[in-house]
This record gives sequence, C-alpha cells and structure tokens, in this order.
Amino acid sequence: MKESKSEAFFHAQPNNWNCAQSIQKGLQEVTGMTDEEIEAQYRSKGGGRAEGGLCGALYAANCILEAKSLKPVTQEFEAYAGATTCRALKGELKFPCIQCVRLAENLTEQRLSSLPTEG
Repeated sequence: MKESKSEAFFHAQPNNWNCAQSIQKGLQEVTGMTDEEIEAQYRSKGGGRAEGGLCGALYAANCILEAKSLKPVTQEFEAYAGATTCRALKGELKFPCIQCVRLAENLTEQRLSSLPTEG
C-alpha cells in the first residue's frame, strides 16, 4: 500500500494532528477545509472519540466521501484491518494508527477516483 499524504501530518509539529485531522489535512485539496476548520471540527474525533468509537481516520474518510455523495469505505477498511473501532484496532489487533491513516486515505482516493473529473 502506497504511503499517503495524510501520514506526513500525523502527530507532526506544529499542529500535532490526530488521525482524523491527518486525513482531512491530507485531502484538503478535495475538501477545501481550512486548517482552522480541521482543528475545530476534527480535534475531538481522534483517539477513539468519533461516533461509536470508530477509528478517527475512517470516520474522517467517510465524512469526505459522504460530502461527495459517495458510499463509505467502512467494509473495505474492516476487510483489510480486521475492525473499525479504535479500541479493537489498537488493543486487540495491534494495528498501528499510522496504518489506519494510510489505509483510510488510500481507500478514499480509490473511491474519489470514480468521480468524473471537472474541466
């Protein structure tokens, strides 16, 4: 799986973005969100704090896809990683957060590539 743009932002200074924020920052050209909006809307979604304990990277990826009227990547994510909640991924499966960020972005990019290009 190729390295994602989002990985470069994960826990990097000066912002110390969490997993959800890293996805939003890595795909900022798709969403048009400002850094301030990412901070305000996604700071509280990392570390298993997204709805239902969902992985923050997966949560953010699905938010982006929903905004583009595309179906979520939850099933594909679970098939690869083995779970969708932060607790199961980090605890039982020992699936690293950085891998979640990479997987979520790669799945999102695949789904976005199905959109017709403007121009």
